[in-house]
Amino acid sequence: EPGIYTLGVTNTAGCTYTSNQVVIKQIVLEQPRINVSRNYPAMLAKGYPVGLYSSVAPSGATYTWLINGEPAAGGRGIAILGNASVQVQISTIEGCSVISEPFEVRYPEGVNLLGIDIRELTPAEIEARNIDPATVKSFDPKFVAAGTGAADQFQAFPNPTTDVMNVVISKDMVGNGATVLSIRNILGREVMKAPLAEGQVTYSATINLSGLRSGLYVLQLTGSKGTFRKTVKKE
Repeated sequence: EPGIYTLGVTNTAGCTYTSNQVVIKQIVLEQPRINVSRNYPAMLAKGYPVGLYSSVAPSGATYTWLINGEPAAGGRGIAILGNASVQVQISTIEGCSVISEPFEVRYPEGVNLLGIDIRELTPAEIEARNIDPATVKSFDPKFVAAGTGAADQFQAFPNPTTDVMNVVISKDMVGNGATVLSIRNILGREVMKAPLAEGQVTYSATINLSGLRSGLYVLQLTGSKGTFRKTVKKE
């Protein structure tokens, strides 16, 4: 508690010694708000990681970011990819702490996400209040590009399936040079490959997932316009 403290010591002879005074001051921490980077709406729409940072930055403070109630990262700001309830807790060297209200990160319909990925923002990114392109590239994106057109351009059906799945991918989305479709588990490990048949405007493949365990998988394809992923379910 705030106040002036001394320590008194009395020995067996009855002599008392008193320490110097120590002053404990009242420290009031402002409750932080979670601010978003300037390009937050555009990054959400594209299915890219978004930037969050604390509105206050006390000298010498430490930060703990809680994702769905669990401590996950430090630093004044984070880049996060995934739907989550986020809070930031600030602690000072004096042992005081305060926590923000929950902030909900929600991607729009059409952005297909697997789990949650987090990186600490650099001081430069917080200063600019933007996500640097290099930060976006440091993620292993677990998404299909957002928008109603993207879902139509990367189709997998039936989904879910117990065995055979058909895949059709528009060349307008991925560009040229795509030859192999890889199937990965949710840890990113490749478990299968499927050759692609090239048509005039699409790539297509028929894959048999009957030999895989039930669960979520990711179809991954790389073309001249980048790497695209789609989540599928094996029942």
